[in-house]
Amino acid sequence: MKNRVIAIVIASVVALGLGVAPAAASTSKSSTATGTVVVQLLTPAGNKFLPTDDTQISLWKKQGGGYGAFAFASAEKHSKADSTTAGGGHRVVSIVNGRAVFKVPAGLAFYPKAWSSELYLHANAFTKRTVAAGKTLTINIVIPRGGSISGKLMNTSGRALAGVKVVAYDSKGRVQDTTKTDGAGHYLLAALPTDNKYRVQFNPRVVAHSPKFNSGYVTGFYKNAPYWAKAKVIAVHQQSAKRSASVIQGANSMLAARPK
Repeated sequence: MKNRVIAIVIASVVALGLGVAPAAASTSKSSTATGTVVVQLLTPAGNKFLPTDDTQISLWKKQGGGYGAFAFASAEKHSKADSTTAGGGHRVVSIVNGRAVFKVPAGLAFYPKAWSSELYLHANAFTKRTVAAGKTLTINIVIPRGGSISGKLMNTSGRALAGVKVVAYDSKGRVQDTTKTDGAGHYLLAALPTDNKYRVQFNPRVVAHSPKFNSGYVTGFYKNAPYWAKAKVIAVHQQSAKRSASVIQGANSMLAARPK
């Protein structure tokens, strides 16, 4: 009888031990639990946006006094899915049909962003989000197409000026796009953030390998303005479901000859 009691006690202890183990495993599992975040890029009309090669989606989190990106998606195919940065590991995935799928730690506060060379950063995308363990969170990001300004550059005799550097400055004086005139003097400034006003500068002196005759002209702005304060601004409006982003054509200008 005594041996039977001892056996029962031992069996009870073992059973209790087995009962504790799963709880510990559960705690470990919950600390690494993840959720699925699906980011879908859309046009203002609600259609799927088909990204260009350098379109990117990123998820950011607070670290230190600022923010750091910990997950990326690109329209380009990546042979190496995982990579490591100084700030820690991050996951790189591909954008397929404007859609990217991420695995994100459950409960982590993150902020999604999207960008493309033909578009501009969507201001309302940087919003705090979280996802629960085992759940799927779908985030739609509508990215309007940027505006554009195009025209022709000539001298005062009507001769086209090729190889001249053209710069678009926004209302805060920041450079938003740079290009140069082609052989016929035409230029195109694209991917301009909308709801902004621009000054367009023509600089014939800083472009490498530009035609020699350009060096004989003075830097100027759109509408033949000689300097910044006199430069005429060009308004570029935002794209919506009913209106395309501003496409400003015929922004022609002339450069005066440099005094001898």
